[in-house]
Amino acid sequence: MNVIRNVATQDGESQFMEFTIPLMRRELSGIPLRLSPGFVSPNVSFVEVPEGADTGWHGATARRIVVILSGVLEVETGDGESRQWGAGEVFLEEDVEGRHATRAVGGPVRLLFVPFPSDFVVDQWSA
Repeated sequence: MNVIRNVATQDGESQFMEFTIPLMRRELSGIPLRLSPGFVSPNVSFVEVPEGADTGWHGATARRIVVILSGVLEVETGDGESRQWGAGEVFLEEDVEGRHATRAVGGPVRLLFVPFPSDFVVDQWSA
């Protein structure tokens, strides 16, 4: 599954990178599925962002998977690139030492935050 990562750069900014979450083939009741390797998350939470919200520049408070449940979320990285995600889309937020700005576009946004464990290495996520 291809997703976008928001990662910190060495100069304290952030940038987007493509990343592939590995999926394994499994069967459940005769139905072929593709599943990622699991991990235990320390603190899953739901978040509502009001319409028009603009966080200004900040670093991520945790390395996490962000799932857009409804609305449109825009993220601008420190290098000036902006991307938008809508309902059903996923990105990896990892720029705890960088900075980005987050905006709710065209209405409120509902999110699901799934933090990675502190010792989880995304680049070593394997099937």
